[in-house]
Amino acid sequence: MPRSLFPVQLKIIFFTATELPGIMADFLTTVSKKIIQSDTWEPTDPYVEVPYNTMVVKTEVRNGTTPVWGEALYLIGRFSPLVRIIKISLEGHAAIQKDRIISSFFIDLFLISESNPSAVFLPTLGPTWIFLYGSPREYTISTDQDGLSEGMSEAVCYKGRLLMAIECHPVNAENTLTMNIQKETGIEFPEAHIFSMKRTFLLFGCIYYVSMIDKSFGNTTISFELSIDPIGYLNPQELTAAIRNPVSLLTRAYPRISIDNNKDYFRLPIDLQKTILFTKYLFHDYIYRMALSNRLKHAFKYLVLIKFI
Repeated sequence: MPRSLFPVQLKIIFFTATELPGIMADFLTTVSKKIIQSDTWEPTDPYVEVPYNTMVVKTEVRNGTTPVWGEALYLIGRFSPLVRIIKISLEGHAAIQKDRIISSFFIDLFLISESNPSAVFLPTLGPTWIFLYGSPREYTISTDQDGLSEGMSEAVCYKGRLLMAIECHPVNAENTLTMNIQKETGIEFPEAHIFSMKRTFLLFGCIYYVSMIDKSFGNTTISFELSIDPIGYLNPQELTAAIRNPVSLLTRAYPRISIDNNKDYFRLPIDLQKTILFTKYLFHDYIYRMALSNRLKHAFKYLVLIKFI
């Protein structure tokens, strides 16, 4: 974002999210259903939070794993030239405990805008689906793994998708002496034709080698699961049954063996016969668009190479 474009109005639109996990323990879910007495109630109350500087703006809390917001959050004021990262956090509201983070991610405003003042291309994104990743889907009282959902380190599990968009417009400098926030509701959903048709994709993976397993795992066996959304995800009861009767999305349980008689680190006996996992997933087909994007990148590299020859 060039300096000449300040001050601006940054508009972040949140339409909906889908495939979110529940964030209540089983016993809390059972008790809540009896109290609320609703068949449509689900054990998660998500909302989106956007912090900036000392201010925080949030959407309304919605119940369900597929919440619908249709809200726009405005950040209006003089953005500092050094601030180029916006954090977006999807959280679950908790009536008793502290709100738990489902997933967080960062958007670099420089990557969705043009720094050349003559281009006048302010930050623009979407509408698009943002894939969310974080800590394991299972809810636990312990918060030891919540840091995986902060967006600061590599996550370990798929947590859902968020449909959002970003727009930016210049505003009158006289009305933006101080930073302020606003909210707008009733935002209409984007037209369906802007998204590609959905296709069923076969997702597969191969596990070649696993080592440096810490001894803190104890003497338990280790297996691997391939999942995205509820597709492939197994709850504890299903997981126990699948271990007895192997399925395509779960490996057999491997015992640990020491690495060269090292008692601190272990490996799994995956040697000659490698493990293959696969599952199916229904999603928008972006193959054509990605092919064009890759061609443009290669053309750009080729032109740069010619320029310096």
